Amino acid sequence: MTLDDVSTDGSSRPLATGALLGSMREVDGSRSWVVDGKLIAPYHPMTKAAEKALVPGQVTRLDIEIPATLARVRAGHRIRITISGSRAPYLVPPAYKTGDLAGGVYEVQRTAIHASRVNIPLVDPDGLATSPVNWGDWHGKDEFAVDPGMIVQPSRVPLSKLQ
Repeated sequence: MTLDDVSTDGSSRPLATGALLGSMREVDGSRSWVVDGKLIAPYHPMTKAAEKALVPGQVTRLDIEIPATLARVRAGHRIRITISGSRAPYLVPPAYKTGDLAGGVYEVQRTAIHASRVNIPLVDPDGLATSPVNWGDWHGKDEFAVDPGMIVQPSRVPLSKLQ
């Protein structure tokens, strides 16, 4: 899953990418980031004990983690979410899983009963402290507003799935 900032002229830039192997979807709530009852960043144990096969034809909730990023999205721009069944060669499932994955069909639910949603926390830029480190320009443009002081813990800014 990729999150992009799409400008008014149609050009885009990637903001963040996350992935999840459906059989490794178990979420450890005690290690996940939850704010006001909303799952912000799921923690997936990724252990053999946590593995559970998807059942063909059964709607299954997947909470997909996207690592934290802080970006300024200009007025008039849009956020685009791209969902794909593969991120090869960047993310490759374990060899023992490849046979199970071949030919899989995945459907994003958009019904009242199984609504999909994206959870993107927003922050007031005026509430951010200025970094003491001079990180330089972003290709000479003021397109990215990043405060390294905000990225202190392995917290992640989301996409809370698709349920």
